[in-house]
Amino acid sequence: MRTTRVVTVAVTAVAMTGAALLGATSASADTVDYGPDRVIRPVPGFNSAAGLAARSDGTVYLADFRPGADAVWIFGPSADGVQRRTRTIAGAKAALGEVADVGVDAAGLVYVLSEDDRVSVFRRGAYGDVAPIRTFDTGEFSSHLAVSRDGKVAVAHDALGEVAVYAAGASAGATPAQLITGPRTGLGEGVTELAFTSTGALWVDADDVLRAFAAGATGDTPPLRSLTPVTGATGGVSDVAVDAKNRLYVAQSYDGLGGSGTVVSVFPADARGEMRPIRSLEGSRSRLSTIQAGAQIAVDGRGELAVTGYPRKDVLVFRTLFPGRPSVVRSVRVSGKASAKKRTVRWKKPADDGGRDVRSYKVVFRKGSKVLKRVTLKPGRRSYTVRKSALRRGKLTVTVRAKTAKGWSPKAVKKFRVR
Repeated sequence: MRTTRVVTVAVTAVAMTGAALLGATSASADTVDYGPDRVIRPVPGFNSAAGLAARSDGTVYLADFRPGADAVWIFGPSADGVQRRTRTIAGAKAALGEVADVGVDAAGLVYVLSEDDRVSVFRRGAYGDVAPIRTFDTGEFSSHLAVSRDGKVAVAHDALGEVAVYAAGASAGATPAQLITGPRTGLGEGVTELAFTSTGALWVDADDVLRAFAAGATGDTPPLRSLTPVTGATGGVSDVAVDAKNRLYVAQSYDGLGGSGTVVSVFPADARGEMRPIRSLEGSRSRLSTIQAGAQIAVDGRGELAVTGYPRKDVLVFRTLFPGRPSVVRSVRVSGKASAKKRTVRWKKPADDGGRDVRSYKVVFRKGSKVLKRVTLKPGRRSYTVRKSALRRGKLTVTVRAKTAKGWSPKAVKKFRVR
């Protein structure tokens, strides 16, 4: 199956050439072109991505299929640049075979699907040549998997047009607890990408139509709803993911006279019918134009989006596509006696920057409604000293606010006295 997978990527890339679409693909009015916050570069030896997963804390797992030495690369939550000491799961004990996909549950267990139709489960924090804590067979034509927060494992049987779901804790000899198959499901052949929501519902991609099945759905059951993404992309769906708010992320490729690459589109949790995305990521800053086919995506608990794909040899990591205003600045205090010639204001950065870095802080001193002094400081500052001569005697207040690309945080207010 390894040969089939590699040839498919190559043929897809060739088939896209010459499409009539002009440049960008998004039909969304809310298209963003954010640059990646980090670019994770594995040490030399990485071949090509077979799957991508992210733990809630931002740890990224990258399934790498390479002749005779398949591995799962592990990158920490703040990994950036060349990873010279990257941890991997690989070796004789790990016995991964030819990896096809990777997933992770809320407990941090790592699930690896091999192309010999087997799932190997590794403990949280496992790395090196380590044996799985359990394995189970998944039947023929197993191509993709998804793992729910509580450890259920869904496996796509692409040529059979069905999805098998295994109970949490499944081990050797396990049989599917659910088998979604039959004409009413609308799946047919070509079942590929899968993603669980936080409620246990399951999104299934079949021939570029995404269907959501209820938690526990089994047999010949119709989906809760179906979604046909309206993005104008010429390539099919290459991967799907779900964030903490159950928004659905869809990766697709495009090619046209204006360029080629990948677009990642986001749809609401209740998406259905023919629908345009609520947000799309694409453009020169994003570098998604350098991913020609086979894009893999994952979203962590912080809303960060990881993307890789052919022919890139690294992983692009973006801050959330849905940034908001930062939370209030913390722990504001004023040091120095009331009669001191200088007073120093100190603070801590917001607990939540809203998904964008702090650009500056504003510190304002007031007596009543009258502004006595106002200063704007660089983002690395956490204190400011003011002379008594710039203030007035009596009861005063100082406010501190943080500014990001999305605006100002609420005011953090501290009262103090000057004599």
